[in-house]
Amino acid sequence: LSSLPQEEGKTWWNSPDFAALSTFVDTLLQSTCIETCGTDKKSDCQIDLLFIVDASGSIRDADPVDGSYTNWDLILQFLIDAVKRLIVGPSDTRVAVIVFSSEAQIVFDLAELTTEAEVIEGINNMPYEGSVTNTAAALKLANDELFTAARGDRAGVPNVVVIITDGRSSFLEGTPGFTDPIIDAKNLQSKAYILAVGVTNNIDPGELQSLSSAPQQLGISYFTTPDFTEINTVIETMVQRSCQGDVCTQKVDLVFVLDGSESITRAHPDNWNKVLNFVSS
Repeated sequence: LSSLPQEEGKTWWNSPDFAALSTFVDTLLQSTCIETCGTDKKSDCQIDLLFIVDASGSIRDADPVDGSYTNWDLILQFLIDAVKRLIVGPSDTRVAVIVFSSEAQIVFDLAELTTEAEVIEGINNMPYEGSVTNTAAALKLANDELFTAARGDRAGVPNVVVIITDGRSSFLEGTPGFTDPIIDAKNLQSKAYILAVGVTNNIDPGELQSLSSAPQQLGISYFTTPDFTEINTVIETMVQRSCQGDVCTQKVDLVFVLDGSESITRAHPDNWNKVLNFVSS
């Protein structure tokens, strides 16, 4: 019944019962807004945006054997496409990047690159280490050093983090310097709204969900995609979520088609009221 891409969480949703209907309101409205705004509209929100990018060995290990592309290049293109959906500038959106593998490093901070062209050049020059996945190191670096005035963080401007990874943290407890990525994520969430993007089936969905900010729901604060060739499918929703509250204002003619059959109230007398509450929300 749904339109393309006919994917759960994007154009269709399944609620276990009527009481849970309200959990879909935010993501449904985001999808409505994205479709009506189109994909060529720049989001003019003012945010301090940090990309935290997994540069572990498993990224390139999954490259196609024919050498037609590299997964690292697809990640870079994903970042570039996301940046192109924003208005980049000292008084608009500022962009920073942290890469991580066995260690984490700031590629450029929020103050260094002030135009879209400069940010894209900085992304294209990002280093690739290709070792283990020390997710916690990147989160800790963001919390301790990146979101500071000296690094270009602005008072009163929302901080947004997009973390992109292809697997679970492999920097294990007992390793010198180990910290828990979930705890580091919670610490960072006090400063920034975190969106998590997991690529491939090697991710740990529970860890990915825990890294993200509230409501920690798939398609709202964390996203999954089966492989790197599909990563761009989450850009529109991700950018809209980054600009919370700054969604498109274009007018739409919106129609709700409601099932009014007897099975609705047969299951519970109050179910019809739950449907009405969902619509009014």
